[in-house]
Amino acid sequence: GFGIGIYNEKENKIGFSNYIEKSTILPYYEVTITDSNSLAVWCFLNEEDVLITDYQNEKTKYTPQLSIPKLGEVPLSLIYVPLISNKRKIGVITVQSFKKNAYTPYHLDLLKNIAIYTSIALENAEAFKEIETLSLVASKTFNYVAIIGKDDKIEWVNESFTKLTGFSFEEAVGKMPSEIIAGKETELKVVNEIDEAIFKKKESYEGIVTNYKKDGTPFRSAIDLSPILDQKGDLLKYFVIGRDISEREKSQKELKIQRDIAVAQKNEIVKAVKQLEENERIIREKNIELNRLSHVVSTTDNAVMIISPNGEIEWVNKGFTKMYGFAFEEFTQKSSNIFEAVTSQEVILPIQKAIKTEQSISYDAELRTKEGKKIWVHTTWTPIFDENHTLKKLIAIDADVSKQKEIEETLRLNNIEISKQHKHITDSILYAQKIQHALLAPVELIEDMVKQLKNVNNFDTDYFILYKPKDIVSGDFYWAKYYSDSLYFAAADCTGHGVPGAFMSALGISFLNDIVNKRENLEPNIILDKLKHKLISTLRQSDYNLQSRDGMDISLCRINLTNMELEYAGAYQPLYLIRSVEGKPTLIKYTGDRMPIGVHKKNSKDFTKTTIKIENKDTFYFGSDGYISQFGGEKNQTFKSRRLEKFLLKISDLPMDKQKESLTNVLANWQQDREQVDDILLIGVRITLEK
Repeated sequence: GFGIGIYNEKENKIGFSNYIEKSTILPYYEVTITDSNSLAVWCFLNEEDVLITDYQNEKTKYTPQLSIPKLGEVPLSLIYVPLISNKRKIGVITVQSFKKNAYTPYHLDLLKNIAIYTSIALENAEAFKEIETLSLVASKTFNYVAIIGKDDKIEWVNESFTKLTGFSFEEAVGKMPSEIIAGKETELKVVNEIDEAIFKKKESYEGIVTNYKKDGTPFRSAIDLSPILDQKGDLLKYFVIGRDISEREKSQKELKIQRDIAVAQKNEIVKAVKQLEENERIIREKNIELNRLSHVVSTTDNAVMIISPNGEIEWVNKGFTKMYGFAFEEFTQKSSNIFEAVTSQEVILPIQKAIKTEQSISYDAELRTKEGKKIWVHTTWTPIFDENHTLKKLIAIDADVSKQKEIEETLRLNNIEISKQHKHITDSILYAQKIQHALLAPVELIEDMVKQLKNVNNFDTDYFILYKPKDIVSGDFYWAKYYSDSLYFAAADCTGHGVPGAFMSALGISFLNDIVNKRENLEPNIILDKLKHKLISTLRQSDYNLQSRDGMDISLCRINLTNMELEYAGAYQPLYLIRSVEGKPTLIKYTGDRMPIGVHKKNSKDFTKTTIKIENKDTFYFGSDGYISQFGGEKNQTFKSRRLEKFLLKISDLPMDKQKESLTNVLANWQQDREQVDDILLIGVRITLEK
């Protein structure tokens, strides 16, 4: 006799299947692991061989009392050898004879060698079952699946992977994922997390990553990675289940997902039907996959119909009954032919078009269930043709998209209301823009001011104003005033931008006009002190830590026309001066005070003044931080003040209008198609003294 006993850990038994005795296969039998009289149990537990050549005289050599076999005759000679692989006990192998002295140590060594190969084969069989199970999971899903070895090279991918990425099975196998589906936007953080989870911690990982198709197109994947470990806990391989969520991250994602599922299921079913028509060899190879696909079709919530070329309804799935309420027999009771059961041209015409063009046809229609309930259905008709273009089957897949239709209608109505509100708000902001422009010092007024200065005084003034609001209205503003012996000009950056910033800028312009109009020829630092107190009082700011910190940063200058000096005071805003020193343009930076116009922990401190004696061709620059805060360049970083200072030195000899043009072009090239992050205001003033 010959047999192999496999240990069932769950039931704690050793079971013998297909034990052969005298050329007869005995029925399945098993022994419990607690049976102390069983030689099979003794061999298994002690992991030692059993050799008996005379059963009657040696029966108590291993156990207190040998048990009588449950099936078959009592042997006179026998051998038991444990089946062990990688220190894991699998079962036992035995040969038995009805003759005395039938076996020798030679036979024992021979059976031990057979036991080694048997153990390896059984362990491989278990591993194969695990891989087979994974393959079942992979084929059931319409997500893409890949199995990857411990060397991080792809061993297998499903058809969804090849359809999504464009890489064929042959192109993918043997490659590392990073070699074919990674690109410049693939997140390094996710790659490191996967390496940590799979290769170091040997645990599952879920995440979202940017992958690339064969043609270089990026797509977003939701991925689920699971390791497969051996008995020692070492990594054998791991598998990835992923789905393309690029469309989900766009608008109307729910509807798109439903339609994608329907299309994917249609493709799988079409493939299954075509495979049914292939030759016997291919059917044998694909049989497992077809069974899995049949399970998917039977259990999906979508309704599926398979129809013969003459219109006979051959089969509907459970999803059809669940969606419409009709069982197969009920639906075909009046007529089993689709062309007789359905007379609506909305259905017949798409079927005829699909057959004529040999292509799938999809459409949305409102249908009724058995109970009369109206539902919206997305239907796809797919004709199946053989190589001779003969129609073999018609497949219909219906997906219930009623909820998506409700969402679409809600979105449509919401969009209409939003458009109305947007227009109303935009009209209001455009009107606010007119008000703000009216408050800003008009360009014509500044030009007239410059002409008067040239006629009355012995110097000439040239300037530019680079003003680019982020939104329709701006939180940055410029201001200018001219009195008998003084010329004031300022650039301010209010808290926020857009409408909130515009309100603050209106306050700033109004307060500056009020302060200067009441007292002529005030020094810039005195004006900023008064402006700060006025703003704090108006906004009712009292505590730096508790109240809002709304306010503004500002550069304020006064040119004293009597002694040709420029007086400057600043709140968090610098003043740049470029003048010729020994024939070379040199930049001098005045930083002002590090406190804003508004509530601050330094509220008790007054602003300071810097006085500069004006020299011929002196050029002054001041403005908000919007220019240097703009993101751009190859590394997507801010422009920064150092880059601006170098560029101002470079263009300092140009006329002021050309300087404005150069500054505008450089900013555009730096920014490219990136969004403007803040309001931009930069003013340049050049003073030429006439001899």
